[in-house]
Amino acid sequence: MAKKQAARKTDWATVIVTIAVIIGALVVLGWNGWVNAAYALSPNIATVNGEGVSRQYFDFQLVNMKLMYEAYGGEDVWYGEDGTSAATLDSVKSSVLNGLITSAMVRQEAARRGIRLVDSDYDEIGKEVAERMADFTDEEKKTYGINEKWVRQQALDDKYYSLLEDVVKLKDTQVSGADFDARFEEYMANYLTENEKTLDETEVYMLRFEGSEDAANQAKALLDAGTDFVQLIREQETFEEGMGYEEPQLIDAGSSQEIIDAAYELAVGETSDVIAVEDEDGSGTTWYYIIKIASKIPADKDVLRAEQLEAFKTQTRDEAFDGVLSSLSESADVWSNPVAYQFASIPGVAEIKPSPSPTPPLDVPEGAIPSESAVTDEPTEAAAAE
Repeated sequence: MAKKQAARKTDWATVIVTIAVIIGALVVLGWNGWVNAAYALSPNIATVNGEGVSRQYFDFQLVNMKLMYEAYGGEDVWYGEDGTSAATLDSVKSSVLNGLITSAMVRQEAARRGIRLVDSDYDEIGKEVAERMADFTDEEKKTYGINEKWVRQQALDDKYYSLLEDVVKLKDTQVSGADFDARFEEYMANYLTENEKTLDETEVYMLRFEGSEDAANQAKALLDAGTDFVQLIREQETFEEGMGYEEPQLIDAGSSQEIIDAAYELAVGETSDVIAVEDEDGSGTTWYYIIKIASKIPADKDVLRAEQLEAFKTQTRDEAFDGVLSSLSESADVWSNPVAYQFASIPGVAEIKPSPSPTPPLDVPEGAIPSESAVTDEPTEAAAAE
């Protein structure tokens, strides 16, 4: 007969000590401290409808932005009068995070619509990855840990964005029919009204004087006395702070309204009075202009209408796609990791002391700390849902 095994005694001393340690930790760190620790350990910078956005991918995009900023503005782009610009750094981080969230929403919407990549898409992506990797120097790859995984993910995101954009703009958006025609007629009427004074192709000779009304009046007197406008432009250095343009300048919607108004009222060969224009940069400087109409070519209304029809089609398609993105954003369940975001930095840029961490919610959202999302890009046969 088998011997009866003795029941194992509970080590109540160990249990009591363990409970005491947990309680002590909660007292010292607080519940928010534990939540922050969980956030810090999460592999994701955000989640979008339960899909994780990798912190490593976020870091890679920060490097991309760093290299792009410095290519155009040099390393000084990060530094303000007081050292490193916190505003610039936070702006870059915010822009990158918003872009990755949008990419996740677009991939999910593409999947919902049945949009898939085909072999030719993957061939294109492969070439794109090779070209992008070649753009990084060996030193950059080594310093920032740049690898093909995230370069490929970026190329995939770009491709899905492009495919969804094409489906929305070219398949879903109507740019014909009675409703579209009615909206175009309203658009065209407004366009003709708003641009009435710049519809004709008007070119002018121009003299301008920075802050010197007296010099402008002196030039105007010479013109009224019969001095040739172009000859006066060539000799304008005799006037203080004056300059002119020997070649006729086109008047368009980007010109100052005061000049547009004056040119509209003048016939070919006529010269304006002195025109005062306040500088738009807020400096308080006033520029004084004199113009002479060199030519006026009436607008071809049929050509103009055809051009504006294409412009309205483009505008309609753009608005439709913007509407899809806006709808996705409004309906998405997005969570961002406050701790990971706060302490994320741009490599090679002088560190800024982070501000105190915002208090995270006491209830950790379900799925807020999922496993890192994988790059999934298996080829399928359909290109897009018809």
